[in-house]
Amino acid sequence: MKIRGVSLIELLVAMTLGLMLLAVLVHVLVGARQLGTGLGQQAEIEEQVGLVRQLLAGGLAGAGSLGSLGCLDRPDGMFNLLNTDWAHLGLLNPWPGVDILVDPGSSDLFSNIDDLAPNSHGVVIRGYARPLARLTESLGDHRGEAQLHSLQTRVNSGDVVLLSDCQQGAVFSATRTWHSQGRLRFSWDTDSGAWDNAAVAQTMEGDPVPGDLDQLGSGFAPDAQLWGPSGLLLYVAPSRVVDADGHSDGEVYALWHKPVGGRATELMTGVHRLQARYGAWNDQHGGQMGYFDGDALPADAQVVLLLLRISLVAHRYDDVGVRPVEIAIPMAAGTGG
Repeated sequence: MKIRGVSLIELLVAMTLGLMLLAVLVHVLVGARQLGTGLGQQAEIEEQVGLVRQLLAGGLAGAGSLGSLGCLDRPDGMFNLLNTDWAHLGLLNPWPGVDILVDPGSSDLFSNIDDLAPNSHGVVIRGYARPLARLTESLGDHRGEAQLHSLQTRVNSGDVVLLSDCQQGAVFSATRTWHSQGRLRFSWDTDSGAWDNAAVAQTMEGDPVPGDLDQLGSGFAPDAQLWGPSGLLLYVAPSRVVDADGHSDGEVYALWHKPVGGRATELMTGVHRLQARYGAWNDQHGGQMGYFDGDALPADAQVVLLLLRISLVAHRYDDVGVRPVEIAIPMAAGTGG
């Protein structure tokens, strides 16, 4: 039997083929890792987008629910028993609506929020959609009584609530409240408390209406209910997410959600900016569906959805870019811009 050794050329060829095979294997492994990381990031983004959609869908439904029932469709029958001008109530304004603020920094609603992202819109959703209690007796002597919808529901002293029977309504400050076995007793003072309850009412247009809540109370239907505000703010501001060493992300921005009377919650980290538009039906030129900026919505347009364009900071292969994510949320009937 003849035994032949391996020549230098054959050894070099074998080594070259092995290195090529190793390079291909490394490329496949790196690609698989990048694919896995990308899929993980995509799943996280989809989860965050789902949360944003859920929160806004609830807020939009709340902003339109009373309007769809007719409770706020008659401005001449709605009374504001606060000395504060109706237009200055902000999120406590009972008229349901969705406002896109092109420059949120110029609004009083965002005055206590620092370092809003430049060139980013703000969204204001307001309404009274939290059912609190059902009136059980006529109002009188600056007090009333109601049956709470659940034992967990509370109306605290100083809360601003809406009393409505879908024919007339009043916003007032419950300056004192008592809870007992699912029943609520509340009272109000004229010209006292955190909100000054006016002795003379005014309509939504600001016209004075003689009489206070006592006199209006006899006209409420037996099924009149107390409602709590359900408004929220949506905006982009610096992130508070910290790393393992307790350091914040510094210049990183995030999408924030702040409900009325609640604390702000960071929804999505790594957001470059938020752009919002109205999806509306315009009767002009035979009727057409279009998207309108917050400051360019036609007066006769019927808003049917809110379109959000969230620009995410995307990191890939040592490059930093912007990845757009769009969310379209239908608006409930009766909701206006």
